[in-house]
Amino acid sequence: MKVVPTLHPSYIMRGNWAELSLLGADLAKAVAESASPTKVREGVRYVTSPTVEDAKKVLRPDDARPLVLDIETTKAGDIWCCGATRVRNEAYCFPWIEPFISCFRDALRGAQEVVAQNAAFDMPRLAAALGRDIRGVQGITGGRWFDTMAAHALVEPDHPHSLAHLGSVYSDLLPWKEDGRDSKETYNCKDIDVTMRAYGELKKEMESEGLTRLYERSVGPLMPILCEMTRVGIGVNREQMHKVHRQMTRVAKVWQGRLDRVVSALPSRQSAITALLQGADEAEREAEPLDKPGTKREAGKLRTKARRLRESAEQLKVMNVNSPKAMARLLYEDLGLAVQRKDGQVTTNDDALAELIRRTGNPALQPVRELRELLKLRGTYLEYETERLHTELLAHGTGTGRLSSRAPNLQNIPQRSEWAPKIRSIFVPKPGWCFVEMDYSQIERRIQAWDSGDPTLLKAYEAGVDTHRLAAAHIYGCRLEEVTDLQRYLTKRAVYGESYGMGYVKLAKTLAAEGTFISTMEAKRLLAGLGDAYPVLRRRKEALVAVANAERKLKNCFGRIRYFFGDAHGNAMNFIPQSTAADVIISKMVRLADELPSPAHMVMQVHDSILFEVPCELEARMVECARDIMGSPVEEMNGWTCPGDVKRGGSNWSFK
Repeated sequence: MKVVPTLHPSYIMRGNWAELSLLGADLAKAVAESASPTKVREGVRYVTSPTVEDAKKVLRPDDARPLVLDIETTKAGDIWCCGATRVRNEAYCFPWIEPFISCFRDALRGAQEVVAQNAAFDMPRLAAALGRDIRGVQGITGGRWFDTMAAHALVEPDHPHSLAHLGSVYSDLLPWKEDGRDSKETYNCKDIDVTMRAYGELKKEMESEGLTRLYERSVGPLMPILCEMTRVGIGVNREQMHKVHRQMTRVAKVWQGRLDRVVSALPSRQSAITALLQGADEAEREAEPLDKPGTKREAGKLRTKARRLRESAEQLKVMNVNSPKAMARLLYEDLGLAVQRKDGQVTTNDDALAELIRRTGNPALQPVRELRELLKLRGTYLEYETERLHTELLAHGTGTGRLSSRAPNLQNIPQRSEWAPKIRSIFVPKPGWCFVEMDYSQIERRIQAWDSGDPTLLKAYEAGVDTHRLAAAHIYGCRLEEVTDLQRYLTKRAVYGESYGMGYVKLAKTLAAEGTFISTMEAKRLLAGLGDAYPVLRRRKEALVAVANAERKLKNCFGRIRYFFGDAHGNAMNFIPQSTAADVIISKMVRLADELPSPAHMVMQVHDSILFEVPCELEARMVECARDIMGSPVEEMNGWTCPGDVKRGGSNWSFK
């Protein structure tokens, strides 16, 4: 008997629809296995002690076949081996010593295509180890990269993109991650083998889905650009960082003090503290008569109990907002508030806290929110001992193609927080350089106007009218000049919520999380009025949801796809504008990397804006170049353009 493991259909039907293709791949394997009574595996050849002759064969500079590479590094980040292959089911693990290093140097210079899983990790380290005198990693190869991780993100945008996952889909190899039975060299060979197999299958899938052009023109060329941006990083003014850290710490102490006073005054908390202190007093009284030879051990135990009870009493006087257990006790026991849940589990996250504030207005909750935000911002952005921060930009982190950032996430500095300008002020250009920021104006909303052909929205943009103020005037039944800032803000947030398929209850919760509290009825009025203001756009969104539910797939004008199973409502509405905006900006970044006046370069991308670092004397040339490129017509959108804003002469990222 043969057993082929697979996902259970009930798991898929419980809402995990994104995994349906995995079930299909497993069933296809089962069908293939049914043709033979015994397990049939592809034969493999792994060479863990290669010779120089092996290197000369595999790493020939004039070999036109793709070269698959995978490095292994020490804890210190040094390369100790590099695997390579040019054919399926064969892999070599070369030690990182001469003469193999020279063979790799020649092979990379002549290779027409270099394949790697997560090339953003391997290629910069190879460049550094080979001592290439190049700007970042661009030009390390004579040809191009193919990153199986980035390619898989195009083919299956909502799946994991790890090599272990690709191995389970594209190969018949047994799981090898965390398997201590293999040597490190064999482990490296398996990585190479799976990458080669995935490469072949991904090329076919990209071709069948019409994704090859998108990869070759945008996603593929973007990978070395992101590596370069990560390598260069962004300057940190440590003196300013420590100053903001001190300011934030002082404010955090004030909020902590307010919170502790509120918490310790709660009747249930006072009763618990009193009970603990009484227990401590009683234990000490019991210990006194036992403090003599023969019973000192018992007296010591009682005094230890008393000490621990007093410590517990003190802990109840101080609120740890980062402890889910302590927060659950405060919210749902001490305050007796309605229990909030997420995915069936009790939660005390920020959404839950905002909802409780919206419902109850309890004065104990606002200090919790303020303190949480301060501690999170301080720990994320203000505790680095470095002159340049090297955040990692990812092309495979979202289902829509939008770039993401991690370690730390510099795209996530809260725009509306009073601390945002202070945090941004710690990031600075090199001496004699300045920051320039190019920002597309409402790019996703403009794409919605272009995609839907809504005449009201298109005319507003052509006339230069504030579309949020125009919609607010329609919703609130007033003239354009009578719209208040609050009405415009509420309308703008409704536009954002509607683009994600947000209902009126969720909109009210989202606004509450930002500190603006409206009733669910007012949120309902906002969304209904917004739909009436732009009826053609509303019908287009409804049509997108219908297509996603019927065909289970949407494709934007660049060819990027996303699959939809189950309720496709919000993601289907959002996919076209967000993915198209992402692809527009990626295509512009590819051009900018080639055409910016050297040595100006990009240092950060935050969705619809790009931050540049440029020598002050080149600022005017760089701005002109960037304006020309970012304002140029988009071929895939029939010449559509998007206006933008520019901030220049920045001595720090806050431009103040």
